[in-house]
Amino acid sequence: AFLINLFFNIPYTVSVRNTDVNTFFKFKPYLTPLAYIIYRKAKSIHFPTGNIKRKFFKRVLLKDNKSRVISNPLDDFWIDNQLQNKKSFNKTKSFLICYVGKIDSNKNLDALVCAIERLNLNYKIKLKVVGKFKSKNIKRRVSQKEFVEHINHIHSKDKLKNIYRESHLLCLPSKSETFGMVCLESLSQGTPFLIRKKQGLFGLINAKEGGHYFESDSDITTKIEQIIRRGQMSIKTYVNFEDFRVTKISDEMLNIYQLTT
Repeated sequence: AFLINLFFNIPYTVSVRNTDVNTFFKFKPYLTPLAYIIYRKAKSIHFPTGNIKRKFFKRVLLKDNKSRVISNPLDDFWIDNQLQNKKSFNKTKSFLICYVGKIDSNKNLDALVCAIERLNLNYKIKLKVVGKFKSKNIKRRVSQKEFVEHINHIHSKDKLKNIYRESHLLCLPSKSETFGMVCLESLSQGTPFLIRKKQGLFGLINAKEGGHYFESDSDITTKIEQIIRRGQMSIKTYVNFEDFRVTKISDEMLNIYQLTT
């Protein structure tokens, strides 16, 4: 887009993602000057979360005068099939944690498994993993645990909806996460989530709304135990999911492109 603008003077807008701030800035720092130039020449710039925006401007050290934060849209299915009132966790039964998404080294599922192993010395916790393993080594380490149930892929949203509803907590232990759409899906079914601080929906969804955050891998155990002890199962969410409807987000994005041209 930058080169097309350079040669043909066609304006462009840029969407900055997780890969830009957590991969390129870290492993290819020599590209930072290019990011600086691309921003300077762009008509506008868009971030899916405030966290990614803060990381970007911390690195490029530019005055922010043309950026907007617009969330990723949530599939209408989850908005139209919300579970408003969910039964609270019965401490006499096992506590079910779910993980939904692809599974690679960044998703850090090993850390969650280790945390559950420690907690199972005093609690009865099960983990339901939904997604494809990108590494045979990770699959072997995770799948061999007796408290883990693995489902390779679910095509039906109704089946996934039932998994969210029967779970007590969604945990996304990723090292870095752009948005974490599954967190919103889970919340729509009355199930809170646990994700790393300063990643995904951090700063957008608070504890009252069902969003919980951990500092480091060693903190996962403590946070899950706190949630179990306090009974912080989301009985009713306070999130206005209409803010994430596809038509609303599309209108906001379209407005950016119209202003660009």
